[in-house]
Amino acid sequence: MKALLCSIPATFSQRQERGASQTTPKIAIVSLLRWMEKFGYSGDFYDIDMLHPSADEIFNHFKHKQPDVVGLSAIISGSYLQVKTISNIIRRACPSTWIVLGGNMAASANVLLRKTDVDVCFLGDGEKSWVEFLNYVKVNGTNKDVKELSKIKGIAFIIDQDEMEFTGYGEPIPGNKNSFPDYELLSRGLISRPDLADNYFRESKEYLLFKYDPRTYEPHRKPKVAIIWTTKGCVNRCTFCQRFCKGYRLFDLEKLDRHIVELKEKYDVQFIQITDESFGSNKKHAYETAKIMKKHNILWFCGGVRCTSFTLEDLKFLKQYGCVGLTFGVESGSQKILDIMEKRFTMDDTYAALMNANECGLLAPPSFCIGVPGETDQTIMETGQFLGKIARMLGIAPNDLVCPIFYALPLPGSPLYEYGQLQGVIGSSVDEEEAYLIHISGKGTEKSNFVNLTGMSTKTVLFWDFLIHYEAMRTFYRNPVKKQKQNGKNSSGGKSDLPFAKRVARIFWKPITSLNEILICSPLVAKIPSPMVYILMRNFLYAEYKTQIFLRHILKIFGSEGRKIAQHLEFHHKIKKCKPLTEVQSLRKINKRIREKLPVPQTLSEKNQQIFRLGR
Repeated sequence: MKALLCSIPATFSQRQERGASQTTPKIAIVSLLRWMEKFGYSGDFYDIDMLHPSADEIFNHFKHKQPDVVGLSAIISGSYLQVKTISNIIRRACPSTWIVLGGNMAASANVLLRKTDVDVCFLGDGEKSWVEFLNYVKVNGTNKDVKELSKIKGIAFIIDQDEMEFTGYGEPIPGNKNSFPDYELLSRGLISRPDLADNYFRESKEYLLFKYDPRTYEPHRKPKVAIIWTTKGCVNRCTFCQRFCKGYRLFDLEKLDRHIVELKEKYDVQFIQITDESFGSNKKHAYETAKIMKKHNILWFCGGVRCTSFTLEDLKFLKQYGCVGLTFGVESGSQKILDIMEKRFTMDDTYAALMNANECGLLAPPSFCIGVPGETDQTIMETGQFLGKIARMLGIAPNDLVCPIFYALPLPGSPLYEYGQLQGVIGSSVDEEEAYLIHISGKGTEKSNFVNLTGMSTKTVLFWDFLIHYEAMRTFYRNPVKKQKQNGKNSSGGKSDLPFAKRVARIFWKPITSLNEILICSPLVAKIPSPMVYILMRNFLYAEYKTQIFLRHILKIFGSEGRKIAQHLEFHHKIKKCKPLTEVQSLRKINKRIREKLPVPQTLSEKNQQIFRLGR
């Protein structure tokens, strides 16, 4: 029996070249391949994400291979259109092949199973379910035996009555059985382009968090940065987050030790980025991880740290053992929004964590997620004022801080998505959900993709990212600054990464946006009364937006590319505006109260869809 696993690209962009950007190792595919090998199965890997082959190349590859089972790994819900296109190509090349899909995209199983060529969706941890499904295919081939399929935990499929069956979430493998990235295995998926495996690594000098640590420049230190995980899962349930794998599991530290030796000896790695969702939630494991890093003279940083996980003494220990920085899940400077997000900590906790990190010499650049229900100008200004306080603590102007601001994107399986459906902003029918999934395909959390569930006007929300920076600057310069660092270790230098030609094009296309980007850096503007600046710039920004709508409609007459550019605005004109949220409690609880007033799901499909909406 032949099984072939495929990665799904986040976008349909042009092919990657060697050194183009750092790619996160496909750890899910590694884990599935390693687990099936334990039970006597072998499988191929086709890295569509890295190769970006043409439709003809994908067709020819599968036509030649003719696998019995194709597994699509769709990590994010923003790849629906890619899944639909690729599964259709596979079906044409292999009419009798089982096409199955796993990853967070499977939250939309009811759409995938009806609107794409996917036969089965895997939900939850997939290793055990995957092997059970291979056992089924080995015995039954292409026959669809509903009774036998229903015995496999963790899958969803359509049964004879056109209903969607769901057998319950897949069971996880023990934490110490999880795999670390296997680059030889991953290189197999690159077919004729093994050189692209270099994209799994990066030079340390390209990372801000390493660039300003003097230990980076120690003689004979190997130059490469690798990405690893030391745990799986999260101890929190933020209401804007997709979650289908329950629990928090610790990876085997002996395996970690051996993996780091391999990274050093084979791949010139002596810098590590830990991408855990909740690093430090088991403090003992975090300490032992740090000791292994120290043993191999590794410099490292970690993301996804809860601000209540480490004390000042803990952070001093991590610094001593090679840590250069960490990222706390700050998200907002408003306690109201933190409560709606269900962050389960206070603003005092956040400020203390950032202050302790600064005292230890650890970089801790904050990032914010704005635009969840309940967000208003007041909460946005609170976030800006919080950022200004952090900037004063560091002695760095807010515009020089590396401080990403993301607009919340409702993803299926999150309370944020369910709220959008309960408010009628996101449709609940198969066609309406597919329209939404197509809309977010290939898109991220930029402002241009924002789906407004706040009840605030478009004019209001367009200005929010700038309002944060204006308020931060006012807070920073409200009192004299004793000593201001220029382009310091926490600073981005205030320089644009865009080439000159693109910067000129951006100024031409978005003149008011570009003007705001200049004004939020000016200490003089911070002295002007805020109503004068905010009212003027908000209205100018909205006028720019309306002008873009007009220009994009004009672009429609210039063929498919013009229509593609205009598609985003068309979707937003169709959605329904919801009422502002006035309650201050978890969005999950608000959804539950609204849901209890609605008719109880009747059909099997409706009941299973409700399970997916709730997530885990």
